[in-house]
Amino acid sequence: MPLGASAQGFERHFAINYLGHWELTRLLLPALRRAQPARIVNVASAAHALLCPADGVGWAALGAPAAAFPVSYHPWCGYATSKLMLILHAAELTRREGVHGVVAASVHPGSVGGTQLFAHLPVAYGVRLALAPRIWEFILHGPRPVTKNVREGAATPLAVLLAPALPAAGAYYSDCATVPRTDRFVSPVAYDADAAARLWTTTEALVAKALPADAADGPAAADAA
Repeated sequence: MPLGASAQGFERHFAINYLGHWELTRLLLPALRRAQPARIVNVASAAHALLCPADGVGWAALGAPAAAFPVSYHPWCGYATSKLMLILHAAELTRREGVHGVVAASVHPGSVGGTQLFAHLPVAYGVRLALAPRIWEFILHGPRPVTKNVREGAATPLAVLLAPALPAAGAYYSDCATVPRTDRFVSPVAYDADAAARLWTTTEALVAKALPADAADGPAAADAA
């Protein structure tokens, strides 16, 4: 999406892809705890490893109003960063809530054809970004399909959601298997526990400030009740 703001003033990729998911999960936690064992699956993307800021999350701009973003901002970077945040969210959520029987994981569904992901990008730019990971796969491993159909794209999210037990709770998955931290399409930040914890506490503060009416809702209020 082009640069734009949510109702609270946040950059739209951050607000829609990450912040809204974080807040919805927070509000659902009391019900998830009662329904344990419970599992949350975040749909991330391998794009997080290709186009995020140098420090991964872009701490200096985290939560900044969309109006403060520079003219040089590119929406694909916003998309990639929001997907990295979902990977970190799954890891930190598992660390915090595993004791309550609630775990999470993040998944890369693959390059799924027939979606509107590149609708706002110039055709040549979008095609180049979509093909870059697959070109490297072809060089290293030989020919594979460039894109997946919808059924194939749903395979990893469903496998992670429905498996009797997760091989690694809180981890990042692709092609129905965990992705090691040494994989060339994984940002070093994706498995950084300190970054995950920092993102969680920063998000808590942003949500409390942006949605003060909801500050008493969620796990703490439900536990008190």
